Amino acid sequence: MPTNDRDWTGVISGLRPQSTDDMPIIGPLEGVPNVLVNAGHGGHGLSISFFCAKAIQDIIEGAPKDKLGEDLWNLVDSKRCLI
Repeated sequence: MPTNDRDWTGVISGLRPQSTDDMPIIGPLEGVPNVLVNAGHGGHGLSISFFCAKAIQDIIEGAPKDKLGEDLWNLVDSKRCLI
């Protein structure tokens, strides 16, 4: 069996998972109770992190979706990614 003689010291990975439509996926994970998804931000994670955190807070507190705007929720709703 070959050995791996590469030096991996200091190697880092900067994965930035991105959804296929470039919008984050925010909301309940269908079929798994008490789990919320906040993923798929790609390179926009830092710039939209406050919105995403507020959206998760609103979901937890049971705030109505129209608080953030129905159109905006439709863009990030986790259900849009289900097949």
